[in-house]
Amino acid sequence: MNPKTTNRVEFQSMRFKWPDYIYSPREDSFLLAQAARKHAFGTVLDMGCGTGIIGLNAALNPKVKEIVFADRNPLALETAGQNAVANKLGKPTRFVRTNLFATLKNVKFDCICFNPPYLPAEADDHSPLSLRMAWEGGKTGRKVLDAFLRDFKKHLKQNGILLLLNSSLSCSRGEGNGNEETLTKLKKLGLTAKTIAKQDFFFEHVVVIRAKKK
Repeated sequence: MNPKTTNRVEFQSMRFKWPDYIYSPREDSFLLAQAARKHAFGTVLDMGCGTGIIGLNAALNPKVKEIVFADRNPLALETAGQNAVANKLGKPTRFVRTNLFATLKNVKFDCICFNPPYLPAEADDHSPLSLRMAWEGGKTGRKVLDAFLRDFKKHLKQNGILLLLNSSLSCSRGEGNGNEETLTKLKKLGLTAKTIAKQDFFFEHVVVIRAKKK
C-alpha cells in the first residue's frame, strides 16, 4: 500500500488499514462485524471482504475454525491479507478472487457473511470503479443482492447461517422497504430469517438479517 493514501481505523481491539481505492469500513461494516463476532462458527465465508473487517471479527469467535476471504477486486484481497497478518489472525485462511460464487462451485460453508453493494446507482456518481462496485447495486440497489440470493443457499451446509447486511433503500419497486423484501425472499427460499441488529439513519434503515438453513 502507498502510505500516503493509507487510511486507518481501530475497531474491537483490531487495527485496519486500507488505501483510498478500497471501500472504507463504516457504520454498516461495524454492524455486520459485531454480528459476525457473535454468531459466526465453523468455516466462514467473508463475501466481498474489502478490508477484511467482517472475517477478522468473525475469527474472534472461538467457534470459528477457518475464514475464506472472497472478493472480485484483487486489491481488496491484498488489503484483507495485510490486515489479517497485522492483526495476527491465528486461524487458517484462504483468499479467493471471485464474482460472487463463480469460483467457489461445490464449496459449502457453515456461515456466510455479506455486505453487498446495495445503493441504487446514481448517474452523477463519478467515483472510481473500484469504489463504486463496493456500494452500487444497479438501478434499484438489488442487482448484486438478488443474484447472491439466487445462489447462496447451495453453498450453506445443513444448519448453516447467513449474516446479511441489508438496507431499506434496496427495493425493487423503487418505493417501499427493501428489508422486508429481502426477508420475504429468504423465507420463500425455505430459510428461517429474522433481523438481529439494526441502525436507523434519516434516509435509510440498515439491518443485519440472520437466516438459517433448515
